[in-house]
Amino acid sequence: QSGKASSAQINKALRQSTTIAALIGQFIATAGVDALDNGDMTTLETNYLAALKSNLSLKTAASRDVGNGASQIPDMSYFANTQSSPGYQKLPGGLVIQWGTGAIPTSGSATVSFPLLFTKGIFQLITPLDSSSSNNYRVAVSTSTLSTMTMTSTNTQNATGVMWMAVGYI
Repeated sequence: QSGKASSAQINKALRQSTTIAALIGQFIATAGVDALDNGDMTTLETNYLAALKSNLSLKTAASRDVGNGASQIPDMSYFANTQSSPGYQKLPGGLVIQWGTGAIPTSGSATVSFPLLFTKGIFQLITPLDSSSSNNYRVAVSTSTLSTMTMTSTNTQNATGVMWMAVGYI
């Protein structure tokens, strides 16, 4: 409403604002940082942020950005995965572990596709070796690309079921 404010209304507004200002000033001073009210808002804001870190015992992680670069903290999106077969697990630095199963016909070859394309190269391809007296066969990678791997089996008795793993970068 228009008109004159009563002294009680003015006193209440002044008390509320100065109480909060005094609280913030004391918070800054408790951290051992200057809380001088000289009109320099940039310095006062810098000192308030320093007081937040100090009074709340915040470490350097409190001022880090989310990401996968140096001095950044990765969030869960940088650890994408699928637990199916074939499946994969991504790590923040770009390393990816992929796995799956396949069947190779008797003394033959089979090509499997990786769930994700290795855009920067493959570090390691892993296939089983079964040299027990009853089986005595080997599975080897005969060719590979950034998207597929062809495995060959020396099993002359029957088809070979294999589990494979590929480690590389995207």
